[in-house]
Amino acid sequence: MKLILRFLSVITLILFYSCTTQTRQIMPVTCTYADGNGNSYTLKNTPGFTFEYRSVTPKNSSSGVYSGGEPVYKTISESEFEKVRGLIAILLDDESIRIEKRLLGSGFLKIEANGQVKMQFIDGKAPGLSELDSVVKQMRQE
Repeated sequence: MKLILRFLSVITLILFYSCTTQTRQIMPVTCTYADGNGNSYTLKNTPGFTFEYRSVTPKNSSSGVYSGGEPVYKTISESEFEKVRGLIAILLDDESIRIEKRLLGSGFLKIEANGQVKMQFIDGKAPGLSELDSVVKQMRQE
């Protein structure tokens, strides 16, 4: 039942966010994911579809040694954007994986659309978070 509700929630979000694309007026949407190391991935749908990776540097890491690598900024396809947005929406809707504060290894998710913001800290071992992590890391490498 939870899976059906999540699926319907994602479909509703996709339909809501894409309703204006039929008239070619795209509502600005920004999706942000910060991984367990604090590296951040930001995807936007205007202008065009973009992907930005901002890495943790040794200066900013808790160990003083860790580096998330080189920053990346590039254009992506609409389907890549929608895949990440869908994964983030599913995770944001799952109350069972929410945590109160950011812990080492946890994730942070945020969707900004139509003047509204939905954000949450997510347990680093949450089902689905590893899939999101894998998708954005692959996008970063391509």
